[in-house]
This record gives sequence, C-alpha cells and structure tokens, in this order.
Amino acid sequence: MNELRLPCGRETRKLVWALFLGQVVSLLLALGSLASSLIADLGVDAPLSQSLFAYVLLAVVCGGIMLYRRQRLLVGFSIRILIQRIYHLICTRVCFHDNENRECDKDSVLFFQVPWYWYLLLGFVDVQGNYLFNKAYQYSSITSITLLDCFTIAWVIGLTRIFLGTRYSLWQVLGAAICVVGLGLVLLSDAGVAGGGGSRPLLGDVLVIGATFFYASSNVSEEFFVKKKDLVELIAMLGLFGAVVSICEICIFEIKSLESVAWSTEIILAGCGYTLTTFLFYLLMPLVMQLHGAALFNLSILTSDMWAVIFRIFFYHQKVDWLYFLSFATVAVGLVIYSTTGKDPDPVPVNGLDAQYQTINDEAENVDP
Repeated sequence: MNELRLPCGRETRKLVWALFLGQVVSLLLALGSLASSLIADLGVDAPLSQSLFAYVLLAVVCGGIMLYRRQRLLVGFSIRILIQRIYHLICTRVCFHDNENRECDKDSVLFFQVPWYWYLLLGFVDVQGNYLFNKAYQYSSITSITLLDCFTIAWVIGLTRIFLGTRYSLWQVLGAAICVVGLGLVLLSDAGVAGGGGSRPLLGDVLVIGATFFYASSNVSEEFFVKKKDLVELIAMLGLFGAVVSICEICIFEIKSLESVAWSTEIILAGCGYTLTTFLFYLLMPLVMQLHGAALFNLSILTSDMWAVIFRIFFYHQKVDWLYFLSFATVAVGLVIYSTTGKDPDPVPVNGLDAQYQTINDEAENVDP
C-alpha cells in the first residue's frame, strides 16, 4: 500500500525550488499566450514565424555560452591532434583524450554529447507541437483546446514509464487526476460564460490531440537529455534545429500569410513580447525537468490558465466566475499530492558531479578497454 510520504531537508528545498520554477514557467506560458492572442487580434496568422525568433534567440545565446565553455577544450584538443598528425608521418588518424588513444571523428572534436540527428528530431517534434496547438485555435473553441491540452499529462506519464522506466505511485496518479479535475472546473465556467463553438471543432480537436503527443514526446526527450547529457547543449541545439525546421516549414506553409501582413508597431512589439517570454520559457523548462521530471512540469503549467484569469481581471476588466478560483485551489492540492509522494526520478550523480558537468567526460569514461 502506498503511503503519503513528505520529503525533508535537501529534498524539500529541491522540491520547493522546482515548484517555484514551475510556476514561473507557467506565468511565462500565460504571458506568451497573451502576446500570441494580441498578435492574432491584429490579424496575423503566422504561428511558425512567431516561434522562429524564439528558436533563433535560444541558438544564439545558449550556443554562445556552449562555445565559450568549451573553447579551451576545443583549442587544446585541436593542438593535440595537429601535433600527433605531424609526429606520425604515416598520417594515422589518432587523437588523445585523457591520455588514451582513440579514433578521431567529428563528434569528438565538437564534443557533442548527442548525435546531431537526435537534436534534429527533437527540434522537429517541438516545432510540430507549437504549430498544431496554435493552428487549432482557428477551428475549435478555447474550452475544447484547454480540455484536450490536459492530455499531455497522460502522454508524459505513459511515455516516461515506457521509455525512461519511471514508476508512479497511486498517490501521484491521484495528484495528477486532481489537477485535471481542477482544469475541468475552468471548463465548466467557460462553458457557462462563453459557450462552445468553433468553425470546424472536430479538426481542431484532432490538431490539439496531435499537439499534446508532440509536446509530451518533446518533454520526455528533454527530461532524458537534461539528466544524462549537457543542459546548455540541449537548449542550444533545440534552438538551432528548431529554427532550421521552422524556416523550412515557413517556406512551405506561411509565405502567403506573411506577404499579406500589414506590419505595424503594435505587431512588432507583440512579437517581441512573445519571443522574449517563449525564450525564457524554454530556458527554464529543462531546469524544472532536471529537478523533478516532465510530469511535474506539465502539472505545474496547468496553472497558466489561472494566471490568465489575473490578466483578464486587470488588463481586460472582465468578470471571472468563482469556479476559476476553486480550480486554482484544486490544482494546487493536486500538485502538492503529486510532488510530495512516491519516487525521486532524478539519477544519482556520478563522482559527485552534476549531470551538465559530468557528461563532458562521459565519452572517455565509457571507452572500451
């Protein structure tokens, strides 16, 4: 029988920090939704182009940090290769790493912790999730989209169980279910105030279900990478390949939409706001996953709907149903139950080093004798 178990000491501080970052990420998500809504109100229909600039910013900032951190390693490694090749006139492709002879290849020179094609796949999956989710608003109602977006949690729990071997206690499943019930209260309120609707609701629902699967796949992949590989490299490569995929799809799907946009200061400012909030969202998201996994991350961002209530009150001066506040409390209870019970999904550090530092030498440690 599963018992309610409260963490203490270092685990408590780690949990509180994860919950705090989760709510910051949730707020950023709500701000991004607000900016995206404003862009749509201004007559712009270009979801891929909106995400493109955030991906580019991630690639530039985190890529620069990654190159700076590894500059000395790259220079020293290149000098060793040059000396070795000059010394051996027979031009054998041998290089040194931690006083060991190993075959030299491009990956060892660049110090990529994951093959580039996995990053390309991750970027593709992430872009599809953003595209389908934003596109669904053209066909279905916000209540249906919010309801189906909760399905991301089910995908994440299932995928982490299958591919990462993560086990969830009955208490954790109960906590996740309570969070979904809390969002159900928001849907009841929306149905009473705004009603349903949508031009093609079935198509919109299918798009959201597809988006939740892509989101869950991206979240689970990132959870694996941040716990096994370099965090900075992950974000930089996600930005790089996300930008590449976005540019390719923009050329296919959004050229005509961009040509028809009547650019204005309001559109540019809204686009900058969306880019900044999305950039910070992607920057903090892997940290939450590294601390407590993809499932807690997805449960935390459910409260973005409640943050949106605050925007409705203070920015749009709209009336908010009392069920919204009951929903916020219900989601909070679910988060507490989930995060204070069951297993700790974090891997045990190797040699006392954190994941983002220990993985620089993973390749050397795993060399066959």
